[in-house]
Amino acid sequence: MWGARVKAPSLEALRYTSSIAFDDRIALDVVRVNLAHLLMLFKQGIIGLEDAQRIYRSLRRMLKGVELREELEDVHMCVEDEVVRDVGLDVGGKLHTGKSRNDQVATALRMTAKRFCSQLALEVLGLQEAL
Repeated sequence: MWGARVKAPSLEALRYTSSIAFDDRIALDVVRVNLAHLLMLFKQGIIGLEDAQRIYRSLRRMLKGVELREELEDVHMCVEDEVVRDVGLDVGGKLHTGKSRNDQVATALRMTAKRFCSQLALEVLGLQEAL
């Protein structure tokens, strides 16, 4: 990620800008957004079947949990890094094609908020029945 002109930030700077402490709440939805993006890339012919299957298997494993590593700044980088470690940069790097980080964050946050609201509504209904 860091090039010749831009040096990697210090650990102190990463800690200041990191959202890892809060990202566990949205990790599942970040993986789901990536699965949807992968499907689009495949349907549009941007990624071939074999590469799509390899990335899909990697993402599916993450539905059980994403390893959140502080040195990678946020859940999005953790997911991308885990895919690349699983399938290699030549295949895993394709998942980033045409993806807007801002759109990905907004979508994952909306999905998480909907999930939390649905859970809260179920709990309120349960409370009403108990009363």
